[in-house]
Amino acid sequence: MTFRAAYAVKAQHKWGLSGTPLSNRIEELYSYTKLIGCTNITSFQEFKEVYVLSSDAKDRIDVLMTNNSYRRWLDIIFDTDDNARTGNKKYVGHMRYRQLVSHAYSLESFLRDDGPNGVSVDELQVLLEMVRKVEEQPRTPSTLDQIGCWSERQVNHDARSSSVARPKTLNPFGSSEFGTRCCPFAPLIEMIIDYHQIRATGCSKCDGPVSDPQKAQACGHYICGGCLTEWLKTEQRTKCPRCNTPTPFLKIITLGTLETQFDAQEQAREGEIKSSLKRKRASRPNFNRRGGRAAQQARRSATDPSDRRVGQDNQGVTPLLAPRDTTFIKAACVLNNRMPAAGSKLTAVKDTLLRWQRDFPKDKCIIFVQFVKTLLMTGIMLQLEGIDFVYTYGKMLSKQKSKAKNIFETEPTVKVLVATMGTCSEGLNLTCANRVIVVDAWWNSAREQQSFGRVVRTGQCKETYCVRLKSPNSIDDKIERIQTSKNEVVDCAVQDDGHDPFTLSELGVMNLLNPEKYLQLCKETLSKIKNLKEAELAK
Repeated sequence: MTFRAAYAVKAQHKWGLSGTPLSNRIEELYSYTKLIGCTNITSFQEFKEVYVLSSDAKDRIDVLMTNNSYRRWLDIIFDTDDNARTGNKKYVGHMRYRQLVSHAYSLESFLRDDGPNGVSVDELQVLLEMVRKVEEQPRTPSTLDQIGCWSERQVNHDARSSSVARPKTLNPFGSSEFGTRCCPFAPLIEMIIDYHQIRATGCSKCDGPVSDPQKAQACGHYICGGCLTEWLKTEQRTKCPRCNTPTPFLKIITLGTLETQFDAQEQAREGEIKSSLKRKRASRPNFNRRGGRAAQQARRSATDPSDRRVGQDNQGVTPLLAPRDTTFIKAACVLNNRMPAAGSKLTAVKDTLLRWQRDFPKDKCIIFVQFVKTLLMTGIMLQLEGIDFVYTYGKMLSKQKSKAKNIFETEPTVKVLVATMGTCSEGLNLTCANRVIVVDAWWNSAREQQSFGRVVRTGQCKETYCVRLKSPNSIDDKIERIQTSKNEVVDCAVQDDGHDPFTLSELGVMNLLNPEKYLQLCKETLSKIKNLKEAELAK
């Protein structure tokens, strides 16, 4: 719609301003050829043939960009000459690796998928053995131990930064054990294996879906709790109804069981909070008076992070996940007393944020993530640390997004905005913050630069900082290589790589952009020359 509106504007001269004019491929320039009225390009296919596939495509792009565009960076000032600039895997596989690097819980829907894109039980068994070997070590290092001290994770860009005294690891590491306690992942994988086997085999007695599952220890078959009770009434000894193997039965804990237990605990917790508020109302007559001390205390208690649901922000928003994508977090909260596994990136986020809040308590920060589950996990971490925050992500209502932005800008106690990169990386003016943390890498660097641009804007009065988290020897390395290759293509197209662009005369540019007008001008010129020669001969 924006392009159509701009294209419909009737004017002799047009100026287009875009934060991301070219991010991935040369083909993105097609809309600009339509905007400037390039009459020899009538379709996208023609554009590809002329500017992408032809033998002189690079020279044509040079001419097009040299005469019709200007690229400005943060350190460039207009009108001042002295201030110039100083895979062979499928997409699904890349997405899984990105989810794993962001947070291991993001793989839940993938591990539960029993289709062709899912994981087999045999592969899950191999994964379980690998995880057990790590977790059964005499002293499994915590996530904080594995990622190292804060200063050791920084990339030194000059010799001076390496001489700065290295700060020690935070002690204590915040007010919670998030990032320091080792939360086992093996039980969740075991439950996923049980989930697949129960769905594949069904009940050993009724052959239907298994409810209240019991597992035969000798043969591994499953049976409903009710079916087992009836079976034991008729049998002299315990044996499997399917294979008649003598075996004891053991009730297994499933993901569904833990999810139900989590929901019950949260409802009971909410009931206790409501009862506590009712008792306060009954004991303090001035509770409902606006501005009264009791009312203020009640409002503060209602916004206390410990009184909210798991992962709930200051305006009562909890990120919505698919039903099959919430169980890992709920199960981990039940098994570890509301303390899910941290993950290396979120531990680094906590470390960075705690240091910033200690050294610069008035500064506000924006945390950008890519996946909604990582968004929720970040909120849980902030909640455990008692840090007030708000969310902004795609599934929120417009009213909720506006309210979150207003709370972040006006409430002095709300120091953190947790946002998805696709929703909040472009267009917003958030100069109330001056610090940015980018958790998940994106396929082109323009999106990340736009994220940092939320705080580097007109009206920013503080020095700005941006931290981009990267996991070594992971998909982040591949994404960085892709970003570099895309930047090379973009820089070449817009003459930012230092090469001498191919230039044309004014007539050459006319021939490139408007060949019909060029031919008409040639005919008129030839006609004038012919008339002049005839006049000379007549003399």
